[in-house]
Amino acid sequence: AISEPKTALRLVGSERPDFVIVNYLPQFGDKVHLCKNISQQIDPNITSIICLDSGSSSHELHTYADMCLNFPLDPKVLIKKLNFLSQQKANTTPG
Repeated sequence: AISEPKTALRLVGSERPDFVIVNYLPQFGDKVHLCKNISQQIDPNITSIICLDSGSSSHELHTYADMCLNFPLDPKVLIKKLNFLSQQKANTTPG
């Protein structure tokens, strides 16, 4: 878990994670802007962005996140969603 957006953006670009889960903190500015910046740092064929949200996500947020999930969230539901996204990437990535 990384709580500083600049550190997160740097690591996302260099580490190439399978998933980035954004549990947005208001003190870091606009959630859409944060997800947009993350989406510019990743390879969408490798990394999925999941945004945990209070249920008030904007249409624009869905442009940058692969999935928006209402928070609080049952961990079993999160695992199912992560497995679903993994399967989607496996089915669309050549190789």
